[in-house]
Amino acid sequence: MITSFGRRDGYLSSELPTNELCKALDDIHEALIFRHILPRFFWKLLRFLNVGREGDYAKGCKKIDQHFGEYISQKKECLKKGAEMKDLLSIFIKYLDEPSLNDKFLVDARLSTNFLRDLMLGMFLAEKDAIASGLTFLLWLIAKTIYVEETILEELKMIAYKKDKQEDEDEDGVDDILPDGSAVKPGMQIFLSLYAEGQMPWIWGEDSMVFKPERWIDDEGKLGHDLMSKFYAFNAGPRTCLGMATTFTEMKVVVTAVLFN
Repeated sequence: MITSFGRRDGYLSSELPTNELCKALDDIHEALIFRHILPRFFWKLLRFLNVGREGDYAKGCKKIDQHFGEYISQKKECLKKGAEMKDLLSIFIKYLDEPSLNDKFLVDARLSTNFLRDLMLGMFLAEKDAIASGLTFLLWLIAKTIYVEETILEELKMIAYKKDKQEDEDEDGVDDILPDGSAVKPGMQIFLSLYAEGQMPWIWGEDSMVFKPERWIDDEGKLGHDLMSKFYAFNAGPRTCLGMATTFTEMKVVVTAVLFN
């Protein structure tokens, strides 16, 4: 919320308040998953009657429109009053308001709240799920791998010292064969398990089950950028997730704060 909207809603307080926005998103995700499980006529009937998970889906969409609409309106008001803000929503609003903007699509988008809503929803979804699940596993792995924790702490101390000194779905109409030889028929749905893909020995080697961050570092001590197709959590090629860099940066900040303190 801080990075996307510049808001601190206190959802991590000891009272553990309910997060209506996250609940709405979870309801929508659950309904979409069940559309793949239930017969099509059945979930369409539920949608027509507006009951069950389809009813929750409709309520979730309204809740998201309501929350995001309020956030965007409040942010525009604050910026009109001259407030200096550096969250993503503020940056997007300022960019769209630039007089020199000559892209017809973006000029038209100035008048539409839906454009900003959809843009911020994409960023929020990327942050919410990727960062939360990624941090959970990362902190757990660090906690059980002592040498990794010690190495990170040593690097953080050096940095501090220096400072002091100075689920996608696609359909096609033809048969196809996957690289592993599996046959795909028209209309088949393919689900990719990123968790399983991240632990396959034929991709990562015989030590694929070992938490080993140094596998990403080359002989010169630099981060090695392996093929994105091997690490598909953020997609690959032209469809690479726009929030990938933001996600990694936020995860690094949180891990640094937790370990260093």
